[in-house]
Amino acid sequence: MRLYLTIFFVLGLLSACVSNNYTVNEETKSVCNTRGFNGNYEVNLVRLCTSNNNPEDWGSVTMEINDCILGVNDLYGATLKAEPMNVETWKTLKGFVDKEGRVSGMVYLKPVIGIPHPGEYVNFFGKLREREQESKLESKGDVCKFTFNLKKI
Repeated sequence: MRLYLTIFFVLGLLSACVSNNYTVNEETKSVCNTRGFNGNYEVNLVRLCTSNNNPEDWGSVTMEINDCILGVNDLYGATLKAEPMNVETWKTLKGFVDKEGRVSGMVYLKPVIGIPHPGEYVNFFGKLREREQESKLESKGDVCKFTFNLKKI
């Protein structure tokens, strides 16, 4: 019985570590709404790796910000270079906007093509520009980094 409780506890901790559910308070929701952050954004993903130093288009999707929570609900027109037959991967994109317009989030991506690689969660961050149509979010990585170019639509 003790073993089952230990396993249950460890599984609970692991699921909490990878949880993609974000919540924001009412004040932040209000700020997000009045500053014009809510809406749909066209995301164009660009990959830059240290091995070739040439930026490469890696995919695109429409992302929604609703009450300061980021997500992907519609995959119409979505692309993903590493997994062209699995654009569902975009639905792993989750994150939030704080009341200063700072964005934090993550998405599961395969950073390379042609070699077996299971993929990884890529954390991204940046700042939305108030009342502007375009913003940029970035990730940090040892081998490759990703830039998320956002355009409000």
